[in-house]
Amino acid sequence: MIKYEYGMLVLDAAMSKMDAKAINDFVESQREKDRQRILDQINQFETQAHATRTPIYQDTLFKKVREIVVDTL
Repeated sequence: MIKYEYGMLVLDAAMSKMDAKAINDFVESQREKDRQRILDQINQFETQAHATRTPIYQDTLFKKVREIVVDTL
């Protein structure tokens, strides 16, 4: 059996439908962590960009990037 505990997969010799669920839970957890990491980096970049305030339509750019990241992952 495979269990998802404390952010890790714990493996055992038996296999079942619960194994598939545990794997899916693990994958979804990792996907969410990656999504949050990307969004954190975008937010950090946005903060830096607002300090220089170059005329590149920053608000629209950051909004679009966030939509892409959230919708894709």
